[in-house]
Amino acid sequence: MLSFNIFTRATKRHLKSVSINEIEFGLGEIKNTLEEKKDFMNSISPVPLRKGVDEGEAVLQTQNLTIGYKRESGTNFLFENLNLSLHPGQLVCFMGPNGVGKSTLIRTLATLQKPLSGKVILPPLSGGMAVGGECIAVVLTDRITATNMTVLDLVTYGRYPFLGWNIKLGKGDKATIESSIEQVHLQDLVEKKLYELSDGQMQMAMIARALAQDTPLLLLDEPTAHL
Repeated sequence: MLSFNIFTRATKRHLKSVSINEIEFGLGEIKNTLEEKKDFMNSISPVPLRKGVDEGEAVLQTQNLTIGYKRESGTNFLFENLNLSLHPGQLVCFMGPNGVGKSTLIRTLATLQKPLSGKVILPPLSGGMAVGGECIAVVLTDRITATNMTVLDLVTYGRYPFLGWNIKLGKGDKATIESSIEQVHLQDLVEKKLYELSDGQMQMAMIARALAQDTPLLLLDEPTAHL
């Protein structure tokens, strides 16, 4: 049984947990949208566990994580003392109104933004220290500015965390890139420039780039936008 927890910033500065029954109405409103995206999401194969990550081991944990922004006028707290644990095979949906801090949370979990306090804990891979690009692939809503590259160029960037100093793609890298492109059905667009793509095609290209990283964890911010 899949259950959801929505964490929202309450007026008294504590996290409020909302059960699945309490958001049944809200889920009903987005049911039709989810059905429309079902075929696309089912076409994406689950990412296999990378070496060093056990099936029962969390791929990401937080300890008393507090996120937000420091400003001259004071600190804007979005979430406080957040403790969560994400495990292989889980699909976790985070929902909330605009401005509540969903994107900020994703950036913080992806180690792209420093938390105000607390920790984001990633497992060590291949017997070494955890490296963000090897643990987490993320798709944000930020616009791509280097639009003169091709779809293939963009997806290839997903393999860069695993390349050596000579930045040379191996057979395995090329196979992963090809598989990622096939999963989002962009085979006919690999030579297209990014500025030639529709918003939906660009979104699928970004997801393909994330899949090409072949990480234990995918963090997707509004993944079905424009699709």
